Amino acid sequence: SSPAHRARVPLYLAHGGNDRVYPWQQQAAALETLKRGDGGYPVRMALFNTGSHGTPIRMIDWHEALNWILAH
Repeated sequence: SSPAHRARVPLYLAHGGNDRVYPWQQQAAALETLKRGDGGYPVRMALFNTGSHGTPIRMIDWHEALNWILAH
């Protein structure tokens, strides 16, 4: 119900598979809820299989991620 959701602001999620702070499965469940919700919300997730809590910020392909966001 947030203004960003109503405006369909694209959401790019990134998570480390070995994150001990927040399990990646919670984020994946949120991703699927958004995708199924209201006509395929523009959301994408990058999962780094052996990454920990800080891995995504260093490993994400920012060129690809920003291009995807700007395309939506």
